[in-house]
Amino acid sequence: MLEKVFKDKLATIRITLFDIVYEINDRSALDKIQAERTNAEICRLRTKLFELESYSMGDNQIADKRRGALEDKIHMLERDLRNQDIKRWQDIVILKKELRQTFREYQDLKRKFMIIDDGYKRPNQ
Repeated sequence: MLEKVFKDKLATIRITLFDIVYEINDRSALDKIQAERTNAEICRLRTKLFELESYSMGDNQIADKRRGALEDKIHMLERDLRNQDIKRWQDIVILKKELRQTFREYQDLKRKFMIIDDGYKRPNQ
């Protein structure tokens, strides 16, 4: 009976370990996709900004406003990328801490199980 309880608990913790690793990988993959989309948008906006270089500053008020709006949008997206990097790092640090704690719990339970299991087997030998 006790052996079954230990085995069930070990299996549950093992599943939790795999889930945490999956979450870390999933978080990184999702972040990579989002960063690629944001960088593509930044490239698109820089291309539009480059197209406005044929107008000198102050010569065309509409081009100047457009240039300012594009620059603002690019800066906002670059700031979003930096914030996204920080948030991903924070999330992964938390997940890795949880992974280490869960692994220690798994190892401790496994040692206890081995001691108890060894104790049950000795009298029969």
